[in-house]
Amino acid sequence: MAALITCSIRRSRLRYLCDLLFKTHGFVCNYQVNVSRQNGHITMDLQSFMNMPWRQAPGRTLTLELWKECRYSCPQFKDKKEVGMHSSFLMFLWNFFNRIPESPLKMRLRFFMAFNKMVPEKIRRMSPVLASAYKHTPQPGDTVVEGGGFPGDFTIYASKKVGAAGHVYVFEPNPINFSHLKRHVEAFKCTNVTLIPKGLWSHDCEKKMTGRGVESHLQGDGTIDVKLASIDSEMSRLGVTKVDFIKMDIEGAEPEALQGAVKILGTNAAKLAIASYHDFEGHETRTGIEKMLTPLGYKFVVDFPERENIYAWKE
Repeated sequence: MAALITCSIRRSRLRYLCDLLFKTHGFVCNYQVNVSRQNGHITMDLQSFMNMPWRQAPGRTLTLELWKECRYSCPQFKDKKEVGMHSSFLMFLWNFFNRIPESPLKMRLRFFMAFNKMVPEKIRRMSPVLASAYKHTPQPGDTVVEGGGFPGDFTIYASKKVGAAGHVYVFEPNPINFSHLKRHVEAFKCTNVTLIPKGLWSHDCEKKMTGRGVESHLQGDGTIDVKLASIDSEMSRLGVTKVDFIKMDIEGAEPEALQGAVKILGTNAAKLAIASYHDFEGHETRTGIEKMLTPLGYKFVVDFPERENIYAWKE
């Protein structure tokens, strides 16, 4: 029986299935307990899943039948055969695509794969820009703040959506990533974009970064010195008071960045798309994001399990 679903998944996707079982059948589980984790992924099979520390709903038992009922709502959990056919192939495709040198042509291919209905949905839903615009879309005239601009797909998308009356402010701290981002913005003639060579944090400071491309992230022993700023301080320097949309995908620094945006979030009803699938210094970012949003009057939902985001808004 254990061989049914042996696969490697992100911890956030395991959480998605646990949330689904809670919402539909009342089962509660501390999924962080007794789960081996390597390189941001968890090796999970049916037997270890069933043996997790579940608190069962009154009068109900977690059975194979309930598992079968729920698993097809979570695309990361499939039969072993399907995992081999789909998940492995998609991961290969994703890694291969990321190794292609950055260029305007590659950017056009990103948009084709994200928005063309001819592309299989499994491939389309791997797109970061599609995940960021899944619940809320920038509107004409909006002011957008983006944390983590590389490679520029959401930047260009938002630029075209807000039009000449709107503006997009983009933070990207990695120097190499910033150069690619700038080249793409210029190639697509996005004149309503301001590029800021800094990362986001709770306050203005300097830190070290490691990695390149989409894997670039803050790390204490990193080799790249970068400047960080809070949204509140940088928007104040730029004279910006109105913000309508905030997108962040900054490799686990999202909770800290939200702490640095309390003033903007308190005085605006900005819609948010915040990546919540990262770990940072051993902690999941989702919990920290949720704790920040509730006191600020935000409603939110967690969705898009392929690239989990917290989508938030004020009513």
